[in-house]
Amino acid sequence: MGWQSIGGSDLRVANIPKGIYKPAWSKYALSVKQTLNSLYADREPTSQDSGWSYLYYQEEQEGKDPESLPSNRAMAECIADGIPIGVLRQKTAKPNVTYQVLGIANVLGKAAGYYLLQSEGQLLKPARNSELGYLVTEGSSVAEISDDMRLFRIRSVVQRQGQPRFRQQLMQLYDKQCAVSRCDVADVLEAAHILPYRGPHTNDLSNGVILRADLHILFDEGLLAIDASSLSVQLAPSILNNRFYSEFQGLELHPSAEKIDPELLRAHRHYCGF
Repeated sequence: MGWQSIGGSDLRVANIPKGIYKPAWSKYALSVKQTLNSLYADREPTSQDSGWSYLYYQEEQEGKDPESLPSNRAMAECIADGIPIGVLRQKTAKPNVTYQVLGIANVLGKAAGYYLLQSEGQLLKPARNSELGYLVTEGSSVAEISDDMRLFRIRSVVQRQGQPRFRQQLMQLYDKQCAVSRCDVADVLEAAHILPYRGPHTNDLSNGVILRADLHILFDEGLLAIDASSLSVQLAPSILNNRFYSEFQGLELHPSAEKIDPELLRAHRHYCGF
């Protein structure tokens, strides 16, 4: 798959053999694509009010550490430097292979082997003869969460860009209450990110929940999780019988927790490891 730039240079934005495309001249990945018969468990894109998100699985090779593979290192560089990538999904099989271009997405982080891709634009609609080639044919010429899941454990106390507005929106959504304890003391309520903060684009309501400060710490430390199906609290065995927290085990969250992207909750639960 070689999309040439205007002027005829051989500048590719994707490559047939590669799911994650990193050209030799760049330290960054330029695009990812999902094939119909992929060996990886990529998830369906999820539309949101402010755009869409997509969980794309890392490249793996037998006998090799995934973090050592050039494609995964290139994705890590995109995460570190905030470089967006193109996202494509195969729509039709051989002999007339076509790919839908979903759009441009930011690589927010990595959780349980998945890269979290998020775009602030709407999913592009397939249009076979579109001027921009939203649905394109092979050969067309048209212009750390690393198990950086350790990022879950880093809680910055500095002012983050967009954070006050993010907290304000979540406070309104959760009726100025902790989603778990129903505590309504504003001074101890915090806006918790399900997947770590990686810039203002991660301040999406589907990636946040209001938690009491101590519960926020437990959540970030992987000691408290939220079951994606029941939206109930799950405690780590080490605190399951703790007299201060045992009452929360199995407790259903505030109804507004339905706004949270379940795929993000599953990724966080995997990180917690229980």
